[in-house]
Amino acid sequence: MRKIDMKTKGSNKTFDEWFEQFIFEHCTMKNFRLSTEKHYREVIEYSFYKLYDKDKVLSQLAQDDINNYVLWLKESDIRDSTVNIQLKALKTVVKFVGDKRGIDTNIKVELIKADIEIIEAYTDEEISKLLTKPNLKKCSFAEYRNWVCVCFLCNTGARRSTLVNIQIGDLFFKIII
Repeated sequence: MRKIDMKTKGSNKTFDEWFEQFIFEHCTMKNFRLSTEKHYREVIEYSFYKLYDKDKVLSQLAQDDINNYVLWLKESDIRDSTVNIQLKALKTVVKFVGDKRGIDTNIKVELIKADIEIIEAYTDEEISKLLTKPNLKKCSFAEYRNWVCVCFLCNTGARRSTLVNIQIGDLFFKIII
């Protein structure tokens, strides 16, 4: 019977082969949403592969490759928070491969320091003005619609995409008071 050399397990696999295994084991088998898989594919295939040859044997991946990728992202015209989102995805892939013993575990993917952007919030007066019910006899449809949207978002904490995708079938008119 043929012996398996555990030290070289997966050492001949390319980065792309490991990435496909990651997609299968990490995303598909754990039943993640398709949007999660799409996110990983966009980061690796459309971003990381611009600097790193996907057909390179994974054992050739070095810290310099990761550092060059970080520098390239920082020089791109994207926000620091977006850079960190892409680095988190790469870090997850590298950790997965490291756990499967196909990569040097000394490779680190570290996030960059991102300045926190302070968002100007509404004042109490502005919020009360937004939540004041308009006179239904005098207001336009657009004004009433906007008031309903603001009230829905404030009362449910839903995201904008949820509000946009609401269908009539999603509403239970018997429950609404």
